[in-house]
Amino acid sequence: MHKALSSTKLIPVVCITVLIQTLLTLSSTVPVAIAPELTKNLDLPPASIGYFVSIVYGGAMAASVFGGGLNRRWGPVRISQSALLCAAIGSLLLTGSSLFLVIMGAFFIGLGYGLTNPAASELLSRVVNSSNRNMIFSIKQTGVPLGAVLAGLIAPSIVILFNQQIALYLTSGVLLVAAFLLQIIRPAWDTGLDPNVKFKNNPFKNLSVVWHNPAIKYLALASFFFSAIQMSLGAFTVTMLVDDIDFGLVQAGFVLSLVQASGAIGRIFWGRIADHINNGIAVLMALAFVSGFASLLTATLDPQSGAVLIYGVFILFGLSSIGWNGVFMAEVARMVPADRIAAATGSALFVTFAGVLVGPSLFSLMHMYFQQFDIVFAIMALMPAFGFICALLAHRNT
Repeated sequence: MHKALSSTKLIPVVCITVLIQTLLTLSSTVPVAIAPELTKNLDLPPASIGYFVSIVYGGAMAASVFGGGLNRRWGPVRISQSALLCAAIGSLLLTGSSLFLVIMGAFFIGLGYGLTNPAASELLSRVVNSSNRNMIFSIKQTGVPLGAVLAGLIAPSIVILFNQQIALYLTSGVLLVAAFLLQIIRPAWDTGLDPNVKFKNNPFKNLSVVWHNPAIKYLALASFFFSAIQMSLGAFTVTMLVDDIDFGLVQAGFVLSLVQASGAIGRIFWGRIADHINNGIAVLMALAFVSGFASLLTATLDPQSGAVLIYGVFILFGLSSIGWNGVFMAEVARMVPADRIAAATGSALFVTFAGVLVGPSLFSLMHMYFQQFDIVFAIMALMPAFGFICALLAHRNT
């Protein structure tokens, strides 16, 4: 059993978990923000960045199934340090000129990304209550769009001023500094550890936490479809705008930042709504509807569309398709005992990351066939539609 932190630790815990999430998202989004340059240097088509995203989240899936045990043995702060270290190594590997190094770099970034959420959920569960759970978890999840905003605003400019290697070196350096500084709080926060936890048993046994609870099972399945559309939006915004809408790299990066900023605002807004109506699943259903509509709107854009319309559609897309994660994780945490939160979160996120693994790769494959982003975004509107159905089934089983 973990030791609960004092309620006075609420603000420090939220700030630290947001910072960690922001930095890990930054490491996974910098390559996407500079995708045209990264793929050109590897002599690959721009749409192949979808495979990179899938490899990242393949690593995240691999790490997430170990989340519960790792946190019980070494503590959530130590695991957060390990996550930052993995992502730093991955960013360094991306500076290599071989496809193998890039693949390994993507996988290491994914390992870091998969380790962080079970650790953060355990820390947050020690300081939240039933009246603020959705809001606090949603605030923590704003680290995802915030990291992507920073990547979209900064990385393309660094590439233009210097080169892509400098952007990746700087990312790695920031991650290493953050991992080192976390040691300051570790003695006070990594409490109640169990050094006898073993890993020789089947790590997938924690998935039973999901599959034996119908409500969590359907929520996890909904997250599969939500994450597929979310990451497709994040992975292909820049490339679509550059290739099909004739935007410059910096302007497209700015739009990506708008998308992610609207997602950050959306996460707080939707978390507040979920707490107010005391029904997070209903909020997820509403988000699915808006996300599908936004995907269809994106399919109507072309070089003749006005800048205001383009910005507005992508802001709506970000507000809905990126706004669901905090409410989802809060609902999972609500449905299990306190000592099972890390295991349940990691297991549910295994399914979530599977959606990220499938979504961008499926998008890339469809783009190879249709050669048009608008057609693919129209088809991808099916993802939030399926997510709506799964959320509805979860609601009926609560």
